[in-house]
Amino acid sequence: MTHHADTPGRSGHAALRGPAYRPDVDGLRAVAVVTVVVFHAFPALLPGGFVGVDVFFVISGFLISSIIISGTRQGSFSLIDFYSRRVKRILPALLLVLVVTALVGWFVLLSREYRTLGKHLIGAATFSSNLVLWREANYFDAASATKQLLHLWSLGIEEQYYLAWPILCSFIVPKRWLALPLTMGLMLLSFGSNIALVQNDAVAAFYSPGTRVWELLAGSLIAIWTARSATSASVPEAGPVFQGRARLWDVVSCAGLALIVAGTVLTRESHAFPGWWALLPVCGTCLLIGAGPASVCNRLILARPTMVWLGLISYPLYLWHWPLLSFLYVTESGTSSPLVRIAAVALSLLLAWATFVVIEKPIRFRPRRWVAAWLVAGLAGVGCLGGIIYRHDGFRDRYPAAEAVVDEILVRREVSEGCVERLGGLQPRYCLMSDSTRPPTIALLGDSHSNLLFDALSRRLVGLGHNLVQLGGGGCLPFWDVETGVSGRRNDCATQMKPLLDYVLRTPEIETVVVAHRGAAHLTGTDLASPRSVFQLHDYSDARRSDRRAIYEAGLREAVRRFQQAGKRVVLVLAPPELPFAPLGCVRDTIGHPPRLASSRREICPTVSRASVQERDAVYREVTGRVASEFQGVSTVDLASPLCDEVECRVVIDSQLLYRDSDHLSPIGAEYVIDRTWTAFGFTRVVPGSVQRFMSGR
Repeated sequence: MTHHADTPGRSGHAALRGPAYRPDVDGLRAVAVVTVVVFHAFPALLPGGFVGVDVFFVISGFLISSIIISGTRQGSFSLIDFYSRRVKRILPALLLVLVVTALVGWFVLLSREYRTLGKHLIGAATFSSNLVLWREANYFDAASATKQLLHLWSLGIEEQYYLAWPILCSFIVPKRWLALPLTMGLMLLSFGSNIALVQNDAVAAFYSPGTRVWELLAGSLIAIWTARSATSASVPEAGPVFQGRARLWDVVSCAGLALIVAGTVLTRESHAFPGWWALLPVCGTCLLIGAGPASVCNRLILARPTMVWLGLISYPLYLWHWPLLSFLYVTESGTSSPLVRIAAVALSLLLAWATFVVIEKPIRFRPRRWVAAWLVAGLAGVGCLGGIIYRHDGFRDRYPAAEAVVDEILVRREVSEGCVERLGGLQPRYCLMSDSTRPPTIALLGDSHSNLLFDALSRRLVGLGHNLVQLGGGGCLPFWDVETGVSGRRNDCATQMKPLLDYVLRTPEIETVVVAHRGAAHLTGTDLASPRSVFQLHDYSDARRSDRRAIYEAGLREAVRRFQQAGKRVVLVLAPPELPFAPLGCVRDTIGHPPRLASSRREICPTVSRASVQERDAVYREVTGRVASEFQGVSTVDLASPLCDEVECRVVIDSQLLYRDSDHLSPIGAEYVIDRTWTAFGFTRVVPGSVQRFMSGR
């Protein structure tokens, strides 16, 4: 996302003396904002539409640098005037959207969501949204759609660019021999950092200003080249020189548009982005701008009145569209119909036009500097408001009934007293034990999914005389020599899991090992609720396998083999269905009502078709079944069976919400599925004074 530069408009407004107004650049903004809006509203329709932000970055770098260069050469450039105009350009619409978002959030969001919004208001007010979101997780994570100010990450990067570049640019412009090589050098350094980082930490590469500034500098490079070319009368502008090379610049223009289109069509959420893929929209935008306003695509497509109008309202349109879609996602659990999303986009267009006419233009062109001061004070006030919301934990007392439901759903334990001590110094992420005063007899191994099954299993096993221990790492498969990661961030599983698995092997009292984890996501590489999250698997064994399926199957087979060789019985637990939406949105119906879901309103929480579950889990179940069949005495437990019939898989049963998020069961959900699959585990009561016996095969 970017904002318009202070250049003359079609209406004749001019904020400062600068380069001539180019309607084709406004049309290029229209291309950028439309791709982003369509992607957010209908991601399947335009899977690479998020590259519109990269188009915006280049435009912003070009226009701002053009203004600085023009003002510097005319001797009229002033940093104070520059930042004053930036404030009057950016803050009016931004303040309006932030205040309205905070107000709507008060009535719509639960406390946890409203607290997050408060934190993001602080980030927006300090132009550090990208840094706040970087620390949280991932632009493409499962919770991204519930963050109403997620889109302001790009504004943060732009404003961080504006802190340094105007000063540096005004210094190097008079030294013409230095401007191009220095700008190119900085751009290549930033691009190289992007390439180096994107494979190991895609989140950092996405949000870091250091790995994104090359896109703005690419636009700056075009501005410097254009200014230098203008001096030598070879700039691609309308005129005798341009007319003599019209066909060349027409080809350049068409190539630029083709690259942007290719970026929106070919780039995917699963790609390591920005990386090399960002070259498509960045190079395409540079070619279109460099081709000049008289080139064929710029003149016939980008400069059309409708495109220019969309470009003029692109900034408020960008600001409005995402909060509307995010609130829609939250209130409808991510299952809104296409017609409703079209209505949301239409409303954002209307709000953008009204904001541009009523708010932006009257304030933007006021010459008084006190206007900028008042706007900055207003932004500080919004930051304070965000701090109050965050400090008061999202004001939980607004909807106590709904909060009680959420508290019940989200309760969990990761480490129990005495468990770590029993392990002899190991520090696992998950360590729960029924009775830490005696050795465990059954081990539950896996990730957070196994952690959430502990209480339901422990209650039953304690009654049979067993002692259950649950061990695992965050996002880790309970395999030797296998590393997992999401969107470039590795979980350090090889280090986390090996000592835990070895502990289970060398503890003779542990006679049964229950393996439970999230399998489908690792085998498909995607998250249903957030298809932009990319799961990675790495093999550290001697075989060095690279295929996802081969790594998973070999890891599972090796784990079962080792446990059986150590004389332990193995139970493989198949995970419950994953959901393509956030089920906590179903709780919203309880606001102002008793803290239970109304059984007569089952439609408040959507179901998932059995066919879609079977399709997603096909490889996961096939691999698990094949490995189980290779070893005698291995049991399998299917946690999906109690939730699904022949047609659908349910999220709410008997007025109870069985999920805490798109792939984890709630405590009630864990009790529900364990109760209905209990006999498949094959546990028997421990007979005092004798060897523990199990009901194998049941």
